[in-house]
Amino acid sequence: MEGRPVRISYAGLGKVGDACAAVMRELGLAYEPYAKGAEGDLLVSVHWRTIFRPEDLIRFHWNAVNLHNSYLPWNRGSDACSWAIATGTPHGATLHYIDEGVDTGPIIYQEREEILPDDTADSLYQRTAARELRVFRIGMMMLMGGFCLGDAGHQSDSPCDVTHKKEDFQRLVRAVQTRDYEVRKREA
Repeated sequence: MEGRPVRISYAGLGKVGDACAAVMRELGLAYEPYAKGAEGDLLVSVHWRTIFRPEDLIRFHWNAVNLHNSYLPWNRGSDACSWAIATGTPHGATLHYIDEGVDTGPIIYQEREEILPDDTADSLYQRTAARELRVFRIGMMMLMGGFCLGDAGHQSDSPCDVTHKKEDFQRLVRAVQTRDYEVRKREA
């Protein structure tokens, strides 16, 4: 991508999305807000709520990247901070290529974020947001400097790799709302 203007379509939401948009401007990267049917050289996704389908990605020649608030391949999908605390898996921030899976594309750049003993999903999320900005900045500089898909690290498919759906989290919340002995006591 080095040496010519890059047509970027940006799909970003929330505070992290706004902060990443500011990073792109600081790096001198012009972009258009993402709209269904958009095309260009690169699609950049930050906290976007919709999974991009192959027909969306093909308009960008499969050059699409996503910033995810987990240390992939752990805790793909929804509620990564909650799952990292609940399962004790590594946590952090990852910029990766988007492929046909959910958070399964080759990794461009990532950093770990320590889970502290008293962390809640909110405290970990807030700390991870700062890590995400650093990962985004470094990853975008790598991309604009000529980093390409062939340079990316592939994710493993080990049994510990799990993609979490919103329904999984809802079940987890129900599971921790009542302690086992309270359920057994009611059933007795």
